[in-house]
Amino acid sequence: MNGMVVSLLLYPLNVLIANMQAQVGPELGGTGHCLSALWVSRQRRVGLLYRGGSLVVLRSCLTWGLTNAIYDRLTRHSHTHTGVDGQTD
Repeated sequence: MNGMVVSLLLYPLNVLIANMQAQVGPELGGTGHCLSALWVSRQRRVGLLYRGGSLVVLRSCLTWGLTNAIYDRLTRHSHTHTGVDGQTD
């Protein structure tokens, strides 16, 4: 859950980085120039900076689910092969 919140808060920074990496040529202009160009291209609306953010939430939910499923599986597997006193079969 914390990972999803952090990912969403930093999502506009990832958008800026992706736009900077997509620019090719000698007229790169730096971070400030790229930020203002991105702001204008997204119609000066914060909501449009988060366009695609739902995929971040989906990815975080899938990752969280897979991590918990693997942990539960390994925990159950560990308990079947270990006795109560911690010694193996």
